[in-house]
Amino acid sequence: MGAPEGAIEDRSFFLETLGKSVVPAWPRLDEERSADNEHDNHYDKPPENPYAVFHAAMIPYQHMVYEEELEHLEDKDIAAAHTKFVLQYVQPSLVGLMDGSVSTLAPIFAAAFATQDPHIALVIGMSAAVGAAISMAFAEALSDTGEQTDRGHPFMRGAIVGATTLVGGILHTLPFFIPHLKTALYTAYAVVAFELVAISYIRYHYFRMKFWVSVVQVIFGGALVLLAGLLIGSA
Repeated sequence: MGAPEGAIEDRSFFLETLGKSVVPAWPRLDEERSADNEHDNHYDKPPENPYAVFHAAMIPYQHMVYEEELEHLEDKDIAAAHTKFVLQYVQPSLVGLMDGSVSTLAPIFAAAFATQDPHIALVIGMSAAVGAAISMAFAEALSDTGEQTDRGHPFMRGAIVGATTLVGGILHTLPFFIPHLKTALYTAYAVVAFELVAISYIRYHYFRMKFWVSVVQVIFGGALVLLAGLLIGSA
């Protein structure tokens, strides 16, 4: 049984219309498919020089590692320079200040209380400061060559220790230029307190000690020497 004549005509018209709308699109679809294949082939193709690509990709990482190593070396150099400075300059200076400020307290105040004469205390204080400076300079210079300890040249260390010992011993001696004993004593007490706090701060700043612990330790030592001078002078 055949199809009706009207149906055949409708189907012919439908196929003709579909052909007009679809067939012109085939070249465009082929062009898009060809472009996609070229794009895929471009990225699937291995690079001409894989090492060059890897090297280019590693440049930022290598630069970062280099900067980190450079910073690490700079930090080590800074730490080494700081340690050298502390050993060769700060530590000898601290030794001299402590010795001059503390060891001369007993003879100065013993003389002041025993004689009640500021001039005699001044003379004894000056002689004690100069003698301590010379003694400490030679002791430091002759006790270590610096070759094994890396503490610097012995003459330099001796000069530093001697000079700071003289400064530490002279400072609290100068108030006895005042002719009135009581005024000279109170001024000397204030100078001694300043010296001990300065020594405590140096220990805190350069040797990473707790400030108030350092203050207590230094003041305790100074108070013992001062008390010894007061007791001997009052006997």
